[in-house]
Order: sequence, then C-alpha cells, then structure tokens
Amino acid sequence: MPTPQPHPALPARPVALPTLVGHRGRHAMPPFTVHTAASFAEARRLMTLRRARPLAGGLDLLNGLKTGAGPADIVMLERVAGAATIAIADGDLLLGPMVTHDGFATSPAARARVPALAAVWSEIANLRIRAQGTIAGNLLAGMPAYEAAVLLAAVDASLDSLAPDGTSARFPVAALGTPTGAARPFDHLVTAIRVPCTPLRLAYDRSLRPALSVAVALTTRLRRTVSIVVGGLHPRPIVRRAHVSDLDAPGDLAARLLADLPLATVPFAGSPFYRERMAAVLAARLLAELAR
Repeated sequence: MPTPQPHPALPARPVALPTLVGHRGRHAMPPFTVHTAASFAEARRLMTLRRARPLAGGLDLLNGLKTGAGPADIVMLERVAGAATIAIADGDLLLGPMVTHDGFATSPAARARVPALAAVWSEIANLRIRAQGTIAGNLLAGMPAYEAAVLLAAVDASLDSLAPDGTSARFPVAALGTPTGAARPFDHLVTAIRVPCTPLRLAYDRSLRPALSVAVALTTRLRRTVSIVVGGLHPRPIVRRAHVSDLDAPGDLAARLLADLPLATVPFAGSPFYRERMAAVLAARLLAELAR
C-alpha cells in the first residue's frame, strides 16, 4: 500500500483583505439611532423632537439607508398598541400601519367586509414583500409603480393620522401629494387606513406594470359611482370619478373620463402617449368586466 504524501503547504493568506460590500454600488449605512414607541402619541413626539422617521415593514426605509442617505433617527412602530390590528369602526375597516399585504389579504374581517379588495390584494407583490411590507409603507413611499395608492384611491379609502402638532386629521388617499408633481413628503404619522365597507365591485389590471396600472371600482354607497384610477404615469395616481346610471358603453365612458389625462411625468422607454392610450383601453375593458 503506497505511503500517503503530505499536501503541499497552502499559500499564506494576505494580511489585509478588501472590504466586502453586500450590495454592489451601495454605500455603507450611515449611523442612526433606533427608538421604540409604545403609543402613537409617543411615536409622534419622537418624530417631532428628533425628526425621526417611523419604521413599519422597513423595506423602503432600509433601502434608502443602504444608499448612504437616510434619517439619523428611526422610531419603531412594532410595539405600538393597535399598530398591527384590523378592526371595524363606524362602518369602516381600519388597518393599522403595521398591517402587511398578506395580513390584509388573508384577514377574515377583510374577506368578509371588503372581499373584492382583499381578493385583488392577494395578487400583488412577491412573497417576501407580501410577508414583510406594510400597506401604509407602500402607500407613503411615493413610488409611481407601487399599487397601494391606486387600489385604495379606487375604493375611496382615507387616512387617520397625527399631525406634527399632535392633532388628529383625516383625509382621502386620493388627496395625497400632487398627482403630476413630485410626491410631497408626508409629515403626518398614519394611525390607520380607513376602508369603507360599502357595496363594491372592483377590477384591476397590472399587466403593464411598472409602466401602467389601472383600477376601476363601482360603488353604490349613495349613488352609483364609477372610479377610474391610473397609476404609473405620475408620482401619484390620477383619479377620475363619475355618477352613472349604467355601464352600457364602457368605451365611451372610459374615453370621456380619461380624455384630459395630463402628459406622463414618469420616464418611460416606449413610444410617446402609449401609456395614455393604453390607460383608456384597459379602463374600458375593466368597465366591461364590471358590467357583466
């Protein structure tokens, strides 16, 4: 039997190794301080006194930190009482700012009270984002391709919040930011997203995302109302509403409501006006779907 030969000596490891970066092209995270709040009022005070940014799911906030820019102070909302709850109040479904996409789509309360919206929400995003990302974070990120603003505006949802001076406020999701301009920083602390539990039919087309998404809702709260919401063209969605008696001519209705769409401000690699034309086409298809 041959005698085993010793392995040759390995070369010496270099004394200094290059610094490894987890994400190519990203800088090291700057230092920041994490605060934990036990109530919305405490979180609001930290936002005012320390200029802290609230953190719910954290996907967009942490991505911002990885670029080398970001807040010096962060306030965690995970221990705030009621931040992750889904409740019914005054005929509305209330979603806390820590409610995730999956938490909402699979919630028995959501499926019972707003089944059309819950069904559509079960189809957006990938598994990681659905499990970690929050609806409030998606809504307030100001990203044109994100979907929460489109869907929530279509169902006439509103936000409960605390203003910088600590007073309570409520306003429609459709009023967030300036649709055709840069999305304004949102300095309120959202305490709940308020979704009306009214008779609703909803259709949504996301086949052209991130360039374009269109949601169409038909509600009968007081009058028969059609809402067409177009996302992807501007920092915030464009919302068009009309009272209708029927949906017999969906193409004409879509063309009328979207005739004055402002020219897109979000860059697009395709031909000019393609998204504006396709918005009317998709809206007509969705109206026809609701009419069946």
